[in-house]
Amino acid sequence: LLYGCLLDWGVPLNLPHTETKFEDFTTHKEFTIHNYAEGELIACFDKNVSENLIKEIAKQKPLRAVFKDQSFVDSPHKINLIEIFKNYSPTTKVKVI
Repeated sequence: LLYGCLLDWGVPLNLPHTETKFEDFTTHKEFTIHNYAEGELIACFDKNVSENLIKEIAKQKPLRAVFKDQSFVDSPHKINLIEIFKNYSPTTKVKVI
């Protein structure tokens, strides 16, 4: 999924990629964050992402952020995603695939 997103946005595939874990202590869940080219694109493809995770990604102010449709319980949670990014990183291009 990550490389498909990179190709869609025309981002070169030879840039550094890191994978980190984010533990949300309020939900007791751990999420995987993919950071490509130091914020060129940050993605999380886990299910039922938390608001804390979204805020953590938004605070990093990536150029692009990507999530899976299954990352959200329902449509209001997807709308909340956009609002969080508007507050923390309004220039980030956010995509749900």
